[in-house]
Amino acid sequence: MARIRTVKPEFWTSEQIVECSPNARLLFIGMWCFSDDAGIHPASTKRVKMEVFPADPFTDADVQVWIDELHRVGLLETYDVEGALYWRITGWSRHQKIDRPTFKFPPRSAGKIVECSPSPRLHIADSSPSPRDGMEGNGMEGKLTAMGDDAIASPATSLSAGDHCPHQQIIDAYHRILPMGRRVRVWNDARKAKLRARWREDTGRQSVAWWEKLFGYIAESAFLTGRVHSVGRAPFEIDLEWIATPKNFASLIEGKYHREAA
Repeated sequence: MARIRTVKPEFWTSEQIVECSPNARLLFIGMWCFSDDAGIHPASTKRVKMEVFPADPFTDADVQVWIDELHRVGLLETYDVEGALYWRITGWSRHQKIDRPTFKFPPRSAGKIVECSPSPRLHIADSSPSPRDGMEGNGMEGKLTAMGDDAIASPATSLSAGDHCPHQQIIDAYHRILPMGRRVRVWNDARKAKLRARWREDTGRQSVAWWEKLFGYIAESAFLTGRVHSVGRAPFEIDLEWIATPKNFASLIEGKYHREAA
């Protein structure tokens, strides 16, 4: 039987939540009602689809994409207990206060984490031309191509899509390559979620070498490094959280901050 759960006002402005699509957010709330009192649900896409979207024309594949989103931002984790898979809502104890809880499924402590690779997704370029087609590429994709194969993670440094994001190694690379930026002094859960999401979005990003290339690319921008700025305004000071924020990250990849050098 579905249970009454609490939705706090800060849910709607959570950085992890706003990185998810609207349907993934709705699925996440729905999962609260059908998870047990420890925030655990059997890892069955078909089951959760029938629970949360029983009358909607969504496919199991649609629901799996939204489940992948929730994994990418760290809102869900999957674990294995004797061959059975379960999803655990990671922030459950902070947001749901339950009197006399009952538990239907084995706890996380009884199993081991299973890292889940995202389902294949189409890239925009696969289905529609870029508005910059026919122009010289100034974005990060163009830079990676121009740099050659060494810009892509080698087997020695690459991690699989499910491996944990190496936060400290990326922070160390950021400090080394962009010493003019704000130093990372606090790397809390919200900031970890942003960086982890960028890491998991594309297997090509899953090496420290790729992030070193990105920071080197940023260092070429006069604006991002504070070498040029508008009269009467302080120079821009970059920081790692700003880089990992979805909108800013997309602008970096597209070359928005390098066009002055084009």
